[in-house]
Amino acid sequence: MARKWTIKGYTIGSVGIKDCSLDGDYITVINHSKTKNFDISKWVLIHQVDFEPVVEYKIPDGIQLQEDGEAIIYSTQGANVAKLSLTDHAISSLLHQKLVNRELFSWGDVAFASGFATIINAAIILEGKDSLSTGAQVGIAIGITFVWAVQNALRIDQQGWLNNFAVIFQLGSAVTIVTVLLAMAPERATAHNVFTSTYNGTGFPFPYVCFIGILSTLFSFSGYEAGAHLAEETRDASRAAPKGIVGTCICSAITGFAYLLALLFAIPDVSSFVDNNSGDNSTQNLAVATYQLAVPQKGALALTILLILNLYFAGMSSLTVTSRIGFAMARDGVFPLSVYLRWIFKPTKTPLGNVIFVFVIDCLLLLLQLASTTAFTAILSIATLGYQISYFMPIFFRCTVARHTFPIGEFNLGRFSLPVAIISAAWLFITSIIMFFPAEYPVTKDNMNYAVVIVGGVAFLAGAYWIISARHWFVGPKRTTINHNKLSSDQTINDDTRDRTPSLSVIHIRL
Repeated sequence: MARKWTIKGYTIGSVGIKDCSLDGDYITVINHSKTKNFDISKWVLIHQVDFEPVVEYKIPDGIQLQEDGEAIIYSTQGANVAKLSLTDHAISSLLHQKLVNRELFSWGDVAFASGFATIINAAIILEGKDSLSTGAQVGIAIGITFVWAVQNALRIDQQGWLNNFAVIFQLGSAVTIVTVLLAMAPERATAHNVFTSTYNGTGFPFPYVCFIGILSTLFSFSGYEAGAHLAEETRDASRAAPKGIVGTCICSAITGFAYLLALLFAIPDVSSFVDNNSGDNSTQNLAVATYQLAVPQKGALALTILLILNLYFAGMSSLTVTSRIGFAMARDGVFPLSVYLRWIFKPTKTPLGNVIFVFVIDCLLLLLQLASTTAFTAILSIATLGYQISYFMPIFFRCTVARHTFPIGEFNLGRFSLPVAIISAAWLFITSIIMFFPAEYPVTKDNMNYAVVIVGGVAFLAGAYWIISARHWFVGPKRTTINHNKLSSDQTINDDTRDRTPSLSVIHIRL
């Protein structure tokens, strides 16, 4: 059921509001007894800078705003501005998506922190020293998570240079590792072996192995939407965020493909390699074992250090994503005690309350491996699965229930939007199902894939929370109505007005 807002009598700068209302996806403007309807999705853009709402009004051709003219003033405190009215079904879907996102993205932080500690341990083993204890590795993981939390407490512009450096470093290190593996390996696999031969050590039939073999390619595509979660702190977010996602997908595809090929060519005999690095012989990460096989010890250590630094930057980005998702949900009032979780530290304009909350949750999950390595391994196994599910849900609803109501953004794929969305949803759904499959036969309690238990548990808790409580009070992203009397002189029209296209004029209003 659509909601209706009516705003009368306020004045923002030189733009006055006489009488206008918003009903569903359309604006009604009354001007000198003449009524016109305009599709709101075509001329209202809402985003945030430093967590402050910024509303841009693109005035269509033929609509001129005079000092006594009319304008619709609308802003939001919500995290996702997709539609201006939500049906109960859409609200339910949005809540479930957010809850699953929040839980599974926390586990992504844990996976990076644990992986960081694991590769540190592998580097120590390369030096001929004894493996670190589980407790020591947990300590390293918690320590690096603390460093990431401190960095995410900085202002976004202070983090920016580090993120820019991380992009250059990660691309450069990927090229370095690929080049070294291909150029220095004393013995390489042939192209025939890499592209046509198979290895099946699972105990399952070959078709099954073909399916689960797809999963090894998905790691490079996890987290490509990270830039979208910083859209509220980005100028021109309607263009910058989707461009960032597309660019990340392209870079991830190229670097992931090259990295996997380099690893495969650096292993001349897969059977011997697996036998030497599995079971009781498994003392270090398989990627590090490949480095050691391809280059001398010092060279393998250097490549391992590059891998450690890549994990450092990836974990920093992951915690950024988690804290922003958590902040958006807290701001919408999803969590109990949301008032504390959405606290913004004014000197840095960062969601410090949620950064601390995420850090505490990550530490508790990391400590879990001291009690049960099986349970902790199950958590790590769904890190990529969590991303897959969170990508699938909005794309699926975009193709189905919101196909005719979802407003098209300034950056879009045009007529290719729906076909690409359908293909994406199908791919994500199929690969997500495959991620629940066990990797070895016969299946025992030790090699069982417990991802289905954890995801099912999260879905059950989220569903119960929705049915018992949230459906009675959660109505989607919160909205803010402008009250001119509460606006200070520096909160009216932003001087940074600019035209996006020759036919549109743009008004910026900071709240």
